Amino acid sequence: MKSITNLLRLRMEDSKSPKRVFEKDDVIVLVRKEEDDDNNDKKAKDCPTCLERINGEISKCEDWESKRKNQLEELKKGVCFHKKEDGDSPTILVHKEKTTRKGKCSKCQKEYVSSKSNDVGDQKTFPHNCSQKPNQQDDEGNDNDNPNSKIAEKSTVRKYCKGNGISGLEYDEETGKLIITYKNNKKPKSELDNLTEELQEIKNYLKKEGRSKGKRRLLTESD
Repeated sequence: MKSITNLLRLRMEDSKSPKRVFEKDDVIVLVRKEEDDDNNDKKAKDCPTCLERINGEISKCEDWESKRKNQLEELKKGVCFHKKEDGDSPTILVHKEKTTRKGKCSKCQKEYVSSKSNDVGDQKTFPHNCSQKPNQQDDEGNDNDNPNSKIAEKSTVRKYCKGNGISGLEYDEETGKLIITYKNNKKPKSELDNLTEELQEIKNYLKKEGRSKGKRRLLTESD
């Protein structure tokens, strides 16, 4: 009877509790505590700690990181992992810095982010919105693309003006027209927009070498 009484009085002692001295008739019953890590069937999505960590990593993802987001979402379907050692934790949870590549625009000379990528295969290329407008490109670049961009020689312009009795040439930047003034005052000015190849080259010379007056470029006999 004494042994049964002692068995009922026996309880699990905390490791920090004072040590007790058992009598010879005491019966000690050892109870093995099941370890969570050994028999863990709980899903990560049902574990507040795991779920918080996964959602924290998802919140760090940018819009283009679809593969990383999918892998993190799949992790929720797996078993609880937060009590594992760091070396056993899922590698997708290790947040690594993204690789950023930069380029330099040949027109505006500004640096810009050209692409970004991560360690799971996500990548995005970013276009550069150049601040330089197409009409700001230099004349040499336009010469290669536009067959009407040839520029007449100064001697050719003088010869044409002399042979046609012209006293002055104007280029109107607003209308794009070539305006010809004749030495003969009775002959009205000519405002031309449909030009021959020769006049187009003269107009291009005027645009480049003419004197600026408001929104016009001028050449006279004295120039």
